[in-house]
Amino acid sequence: MELLRTIEGKSKLAMPPEEGLEDVLQLINNVDQLIYKNLENKSEVFNIMEDCLSVKRPSPYQDHCFRMLLQNYVTYILFFNFDELNELVDYFNHTPSFCEKIINTIFTDAIFIQKILRQRRIDITKYKKITDYFNEEAKSIYL
Repeated sequence: MELLRTIEGKSKLAMPPEEGLEDVLQLINNVDQLIYKNLENKSEVFNIMEDCLSVKRPSPYQDHCFRMLLQNYVTYILFFNFDELNELVDYFNHTPSFCEKIINTIFTDAIFIQKILRQRRIDITKYKKITDYFNEEAKSIYL
């Protein structure tokens, strides 16, 4: 019933709280906060992403929250300015494994990334510092 109410616009779907995930859940549940933090201080958003990846053995819910954060990042940040992805790569250059995980999750798991590329006529091959992090699955899709 809650999902139906959300689809009808009568309520807001929110991820349930869990200890240790307050920051990521805030960005997922409040898109305005994600957009604001990204405009004011991108490193704060990137730090939250980094914290998600720093967990040694994430629970399925933590992994789901990380994926949802990246979905929102694609939908609300990259949709309007795809070049923001360059700043993300620059920030995570010091931790290539984190950068690789983020880039590959965005390009193989995010729902709208292909639509954004087509709609904006973005040639991903011109973004070498991004495609350098592609795994085999992402390469087979985009290159």
